[in-house]
Amino acid sequence: MGLALQREMAETDNKYSYPGNARNIKIYPMTFKEFLVATGNSNLLSLDSQNINIKSHNILRSYALKYIITGGLPQCINMFLQGDSFEDIREYQFSVLSLYERDFAKHVSTNETTERLRQLWQSIARQALNRKAHRHFNFKLIRKGGKRKEYEMPLAWLKDSGLIYCIHSVESVSHRPLTGYISTDIFRVHIFDIGLLGAMLHVPPTGIPEDDPAYSDIRGAFAEQFVAQELISESIHEKNIFYWSYGNYEVDFLVESSDKGIFPIEVKYSNARPSESLSEYIHKYSPKDIYLTSFGCSQGKDESCVKSIPIYAISSVMQ
Repeated sequence: MGLALQREMAETDNKYSYPGNARNIKIYPMTFKEFLVATGNSNLLSLDSQNINIKSHNILRSYALKYIITGGLPQCINMFLQGDSFEDIREYQFSVLSLYERDFAKHVSTNETTERLRQLWQSIARQALNRKAHRHFNFKLIRKGGKRKEYEMPLAWLKDSGLIYCIHSVESVSHRPLTGYISTDIFRVHIFDIGLLGAMLHVPPTGIPEDDPAYSDIRGAFAEQFVAQELISESIHEKNIFYWSYGNYEVDFLVESSDKGIFPIEVKYSNARPSESLSEYIHKYSPKDIYLTSFGCSQGKDESCVKSIPIYAISSVMQ
């Protein structure tokens, strides 16, 4: 298993001719929808994301929590289908992570660069849990005395290998396309697969405890990771996904769509009302489509026209 592994479902653009009849293929981990199909639950895909009854919600939520453990690597899902335990799946994920770190040494030129890659790779997972204290990726948290210039090349290497996604901040959505107005120095970093993130953080293979306040940060981190992974897999291009950061306000995701324009998405683990940040964004920009997503069962619109949608159906906003 090499570093280029990302997804079984390929996106191929046949509009262009390549030398030697080559095709450019982008691969991601299997999505939650693909997980449902693999587990024999394709019938659940036809449900209206704005009108899901409590029985169907509980089934979908249960599978979403299982997907958080397995992630989207095909072998992990295959092990789940064969009846292997979550502990066995986690051991396989540990072996994949070990292979990746060994691959670092094969693909870079010096021991110093290899060590920086490892430090950066491990810090990305840790920083996912510290989003409240450090809203953006912070190079100083990689190691004591760490500097940005030491890790810029390793960061680019991990991104180019497909092991991470960088989602950039924008301060204003008054000008398009947003890619031209990103804050190049302000971004979040996501591991490419939610199951591997769980292994990196040594989350219990039986799942994240839902009632233990000690796990509140990790619940939020995995909700955000779930949404990031689904949006990126469903987007035309990874660079269509951003987040809004303005002063003390921050909205988790912005999606720039040719059909819907720019729309915000706020992520919660459980049911909650829109945050002050989302309310400020609505006040400033009056978006047509506004989404609040969580593992709860809230659906429909509130008085602010915010559409609540279950997190397992978040990919529907891209359609």
